[in-house]
Amino acid sequence: MQLKIWSAETGQCAATLIGHTAGILQTAIVGRGKNIVSCSRDGSAKLWDCGTQKCIHTFTPECGVLNTCHVGIPDNGISLGTPDGCHTPEPGESFTEGKMLLLGCENYDFVGYELCSRSNDTT
Repeated sequence: MQLKIWSAETGQCAATLIGHTAGILQTAIVGRGKNIVSCSRDGSAKLWDCGTQKCIHTFTPECGVLNTCHVGIPDNGISLGTPDGCHTPEPGESFTEGKMLLLGCENYDFVGYELCSRSNDTT
């Protein structure tokens, strides 16, 4: 399956992201739009570099089909650990520090990841 990003300014296709094996149900913008997250019926969520049109990381929670994804800054009740847990950002990765990725599964479960470290050990 492919995800196309269209330019609002020109009306042209600015990027085509290929990698999911089933329908893409939702996307979420990370930071200023250099990166996005997509979630799919294939059970995965992908962090993309829109500039290179490459997948930076694939999240595969064990809950089956993913229906929704959201990227945001968690409130004070959720600990994302320390910045030391963050990996060196991949080329093309930006604005993932301090962000949480929340994935909603078809079985009504939710799975949270600290986006920078790729960890789901959030509390």
